[in-house]
Amino acid sequence: MRKKLALFPMTRDLCAVVRYAHLLGNYTLYASLVLPSWGLEGADSCKIDGGNPTGVTLVNYEERIIKECDVLFIDYNEYIPSLDVYRNAIDCATKEGKEVILSRTLSIKLELTPTVSIPLEKKIPEEIKECPVPVVSVLAQGDDTNQFMIELALRNHFVSKGYTVAQVGTHESGQFFGFAAQPDLLYENRNAEQMILLYNEYIGNMVAKEKADVLILGVPGAIMQFNDAKHKGFGVVPYIIANAVRADASVCSIYFNKNLNKYLHQIQNYCDYRLNCKPDCFHISNSLFELDMNEVKITRLPAHVVMESLIEEKDIKDQHIFHVMDDSSLFHTCDLIEKRLTGNISTIM
Repeated sequence: MRKKLALFPMTRDLCAVVRYAHLLGNYTLYASLVLPSWGLEGADSCKIDGGNPTGVTLVNYEERIIKECDVLFIDYNEYIPSLDVYRNAIDCATKEGKEVILSRTLSIKLELTPTVSIPLEKKIPEEIKECPVPVVSVLAQGDDTNQFMIELALRNHFVSKGYTVAQVGTHESGQFFGFAAQPDLLYENRNAEQMILLYNEYIGNMVAKEKADVLILGVPGAIMQFNDAKHKGFGVVPYIIANAVRADASVCSIYFNKNLNKYLHQIQNYCDYRLNCKPDCFHISNSLFELDMNEVKITRLPAHVVMESLIEEKDIKDQHIFHVMDDSSLFHTCDLIEKRLTGNISTIM
């Protein structure tokens, strides 16, 4: 029997779960929950991510709904300032005997041990081993760039084509789709060399266990710092993963920017030299990033605004750009990546 899954509070990443709910394995999406103060009850979930309608309406959080579901996944939403909101939801679900799973970000905020955790205590390997199957990696310039939705879109494409997919994602809700969890070693106090070698071994073992045809590798964390004040982890985790597993094709999701031509070349060169991979495709998110006096402001744009802007871009000739919430753009991108991985073309244009 499939378990009834409730999501709270709705975030951009959880909208990706809604949009690809047909891929849920042993779960059925039961409720997409928001706070009553948001005034969104009855609205389509697309109000959260700015895309096309999903057909799934938002519901106000109530204890009654928690009693009706089997699993409650709780994400962190920066627009909810009080951590008591999360604690109350956890207490309510726990008292009702429900399974409660938290995102890593929320676990850290609440100073709890992440509920999705894979410790690795073993001897450090001596060398990097090549991944035995084609690898497509998904990188991101920063948070709120549709990265997790891209990972699900790629999974949807390859699964629909009959491939057996091994996948490690950037969001803990990926476990509902059959993703493997990111190992704890990425966040432990180890040196980079040990992390790279251990992560390489972890991926190799996972791919072999799942007898996969292709690996989709979601790379958590921003690939670069914004400035000295907003360092975003200095791109350390992406550096470790990119050096542990060589990607055959890469997608990099970036913030919306009007001056794309120069912007893309700069990021492509950075990835080439820093991360040992040159993105084949750039996803232009519907998030406009602005940094003013070290304060980050992210404005969410309607998806159609992004696509209209991309259509107007006439000078971009050597990079493929797309947006994940435009069906035509997404289909073309997934098809190009598949051809790249299967060796049908040498360069994606």
